Amino acid sequence: MFHGLTAMPDGAFEYHADIAYSPSAFRNYLARATDVTAFEDAGNELSAAEGKKKWRIALGPERFEGIALMKMSRMTMRLRLEGYPRAEADAFLDRFLKHYQRGGG
Repeated sequence: MFHGLTAMPDGAFEYHADIAYSPSAFRNYLARATDVTAFEDAGNELSAAEGKKKWRIALGPERFEGIALMKMSRMTMRLRLEGYPRAEADAFLDRFLKHYQRGGG
C-alpha cells in the first residue's frame, strides 16, 4: 500500500493509496499530517498553497468492507504535490504517511 511518489510529466509528484479511513477521520489528521491548519475543503478535494508549493488531495467515495461482524471504512486517496523539489516532496510524503500509519491502517 505505501509506495513512493511518482514523478509526473508536468513536474508534479503524485501518490495514490487505498486507505482505511472515513472522510471525517481523514480530515481530523490532515492538519497534523501536512503542518497546514487552514486548507480548502471542496468535499472530495482538499488543497492548500504556500507560494508556488501546492498540495491537493482527491478522496474517492467511502465504502465499507467487513469480515464477519467487523466493518471497516475505506476509500482511495490521491495526493498531488506541485512546485516541490524532489527532496521536499519526499519529506512531505514521509511526514504525511507517518501521521496516517496507525495500527497498520
